Amino acid sequence: MPPLCYPFDSQLQDRQCGFYEVSMANASLVWQNYTCTVSESGLCNTTGRITPDIFRFYDFDDNIETF
Repeated sequence: MPPLCYPFDSQLQDRQCGFYEVSMANASLVWQNYTCTVSESGLCNTTGRITPDIFRFYDFDDNIETF
């Protein structure tokens, strides 16, 4: 799962995101591909890194105003 790009360096200057990073603009679309389906017990039962609940928690489409 690619990490989120922080667009500033340690001096708060703009920086380019690495090829392996995902921007806030498309994080939801990219990370959605890493979501599994869950069993009744809440565990992933298909390939994926995060559960739908965790994906919704980090869904930047809904939370972009906070950045």
